[in-house]
Formats: sequence, structure tokens, C-alpha cells
Amino acid sequence: MTTENLPRSVRMRLWMRQYDITDRAVAEKLGLTPARVTIMLNRDTMPTVHHAALLQLGFPASILPQPYDRKSGPRRRREPRFPGLMAAQ
Repeated sequence: MTTENLPRSVRMRLWMRQYDITDRAVAEKLGLTPARVTIMLNRDTMPTVHHAALLQLGFPASILPQPYDRKSGPRRRREPRFPGLMAAQ
């Protein structure tokens, strides 16, 4: 099996292992916690600022999550819809 057939996250971890790069080392470079880096690298998307920083550190774009900035700010609070109460109406 070639590495091209592997999922992106597996290819990324193999590449990181090849260069002795840990989540902790990435966290130190980006000013994040190691846990945040692990979550970010395992998702399908990541903040564009972190994507650009990892490209500058030498990460190939093909192994990184897609750059994407999520909309920030408060989310509209939804009223709970309890199924048991809805059936009684």
C-alpha cells in the first residue's frame, strides 16, 4: 500500500514522525496547547492563520486540514424541544 491511499491524517502523522515533530513542538511554535493542536490537526478544517504558520514551518499543504475560518461570536440560543412535551400538545 502506498501512502497516497492512506487518509490525510495518517499521512500527516507519518510525515511528522519522519521529522520528529510532535504536537507539543507545534504547540510551542504556534502558541497553543498541545491538546488544541491535536484537535486542530485531526479535524477536516483549521484556522487560516494556523494553516499559514504550518506552511511556513515546512508542512506540505496536501497533509494539512483545509484552511477555514469559522464564524465567531455568540450563537443564537434555541429553545429546547422535549419530545415528551411536544407529543402532549
